[in-house]
This record gives sequence, C-alpha cells and structure tokens, in this order.
Amino acid sequence: MDFNKVIFFRNDDAGMYSTEPVSPELINLTNLFLEEKIPISHGVVPAVVSRETVEWLRDVKSKYPHLIGIDQHGYAHRKYERGEFGGNRGYQEQKMEISAGLSFMKEKFGLDFSYCFTAPWVKYNRDTKLICNELGYKIFSGGVSPKLHARIFNNLGRILNLTVLGSKEVSYHRRNHFGQNGFSVAEVSVSIDVTENYQEKFLKSNELIFHRYKKCKRYFNVIGFMLHHWVFDSQIKLNHMKTLLTELKQDSDISFKLLEDVPDVIKG
Repeated sequence: MDFNKVIFFRNDDAGMYSTEPVSPELINLTNLFLEEKIPISHGVVPAVVSRETVEWLRDVKSKYPHLIGIDQHGYAHRKYERGEFGGNRGYQEQKMEISAGLSFMKEKFGLDFSYCFTAPWVKYNRDTKLICNELGYKIFSGGVSPKLHARIFNNLGRILNLTVLGSKEVSYHRRNHFGQNGFSVAEVSVSIDVTENYQEKFLKSNELIFHRYKKCKRYFNVIGFMLHHWVFDSQIKLNHMKTLLTELKQDSDISFKLLEDVPDVIKG
C-alpha cells in the first residue's frame, strides 16, 4: 500500500543558550511555524530549562495544541565520551538521569508532555533505548541517513537486531514501521539538518536542503528535519526558513505532523 509522505520538524535544545528567561530565538521560530500553520516539536532539556520557558511552552501549547509538541531532549545536555548518552555510560547511570528528566517533564508539563525522547548529539547505546522502552516512552528519536552506505549499514544492523554496530548507532527508522525487535518504543528519527555550521550559525542553502529532501523521499515515508532555534538569530535566517516552509507546502504528496503523531499516521 502506498502512503503519503509525512514531514515533522524537531527543534532541539529548548531551555538552552539564552540569557533571557525565554529565548527570543525560540519565540520567533515558534511564531514563524504558527503563522505557517506547520507543527513543530520542541525538545526540552529538563535540568536546565527555566521556569519561564516551561510556562511559555505550556501557554503556547494550550493555544495551539496540534501545532506544538513538547518532547524530552536528554537530561542536562552534558557531553561525555561521545554525547550525553551512549558510549561507555552504563545502564544505572543513564537510567538515573533519564528517569529524573522524565519525572520533571511529567511534573511540569503533565498531559502536554509527548513522551518522546530525543538523544542529544544523536548518540546512544542499547541501554539508552532499553531504558526508554522500560520507562514507557512512546517515541525514541535519533538520526537516519538516506545515503547508500547508511542504508546498507542499517539493514545489516537490523538483521542482527543490534542497537549499535561497531561504534555507530543502528537506525530503526523505516519506511512505515519503526520498531526494533524486543522494544515497544518506536524510533522516529530526523534525516535533514538545516544547519551547515553550528559554531558560525550558518544555515544550509535551500538548494542543498532540497537535494537531501528529494533523496529522503525515495527511501523514507517519514522525513524529519532537525532544527536548533538558537541558530535563528536574525530575520534573514527566519526568512530563509519561511521560504523553505513555503516550498515544502507546494508538495502535494506530504502532510506535516508533530513527532508524537507520526506512528499513528504511518502504519506498518
């Protein structure tokens, strides 16, 4: 059966990289998506997010429940060996932090919390996924590439039912089924990063983004865009994103969804 393509936008780092109580870049990027009537899912960093940001997110979610998602983005966004999770970080150490983050999200956001977990730096190991599975998350979001070598690597890893093969994460983001054997948590991952250089806060050209997008459409029924609001620190960059959204809306083959809604739309 042929499915329409689904696009979701995952904005990481909500609560970080701002001296203001609520990041102006977070507000401005959100307002752009609201104006375009396109859903955006915000990944909140539990250990660092301000009370004001929590209140702002809850307020905007109450006004636009189908356009705003509230996800958990790791715990404190600390970088260890490879990322916040994965590498040599063990089960107990990871579970303590993920559980603390989950408790925070449930307490502060209640029913507004999506039960989606996004991995900082897209780094994790089997224990990370196992913990998310045990704690009842609905979605685990990492990263997936449409390139040939990545598709071969992921297919091999899936055949072996591995979460990590060698030193690299295996993606279980598929065309229309997002499960790993032994896990009930679905993996719905991003495959297009709109940022070219994080240190310089440079965005990729829309031409480059669309080249990647067309390749993703060949292999994925769900295409995730990864955003970081703090990169959008000028009206020029917001206009750049607006142009991208306008062009995407011309594609009659797609619909826009929150990360949390993807598995309910695309059935295996």
